[in-house]
Amino acid sequence: ISIAAIDRIGPSLDRLDAATQARFVAARDDVAMRSAPQLHAAIATLTRLAQAHPGNVEVQEALAEAWLLTREFGSASDTLSIGRARAAAAAARAIDPRSAVADRVDGVIAYWWDGKPQLAGELFRRAIAHAPNDPLAHLWYANILADNGEDAAAQRAFDAARTLAPGAPWLLADYGWGLWSAGRTKEAQALLTILA
Repeated sequence: ISIAAIDRIGPSLDRLDAATQARFVAARDDVAMRSAPQLHAAIATLTRLAQAHPGNVEVQEALAEAWLLTREFGSASDTLSIGRARAAAAAARAIDPRSAVADRVDGVIAYWWDGKPQLAGELFRRAIAHAPNDPLAHLWYANILADNGEDAAAQRAFDAARTLAPGAPWLLADYGWGLWSAGRTKEAQALLTILA
């Protein structure tokens, strides 16, 4: 049997054909670039894919992440972006109750918008347990730990994220903020200067 003939095993029964998969991957690249035009293009593509493939967990997860990021890097209002991110995360969780992406998206919302740090911590710990190799789960957890003044725990989470995605500019920018938040201003300034 050809190894290439084996499909990825996962919770989505709503599989994408090759052309649709290519559009999905391109949209994920756009999300990762974190620029307003690319995020808005990704949301348009992912929304169409989610409508055509409502049972595909990866599409729902990508849409949840894109809506969450468009609040920070795009021009969508809090009401729109958070509402849509919640809805897509709920759709992903309905397909796969162990969706780490849904948990981390909901963890960000719980901490930064709902003011529920304990719930956020639970969601992030669950996301990390289900997807220990997801650098964003560690990074976003590190961000809330740093904001909450838990500097040692934040450093461990930043280190885990940096191990999984070494040199990623989006990660290092958040790490620089975490250093500054912990009072390590010289290190933060040096890192952020390099990134700038």
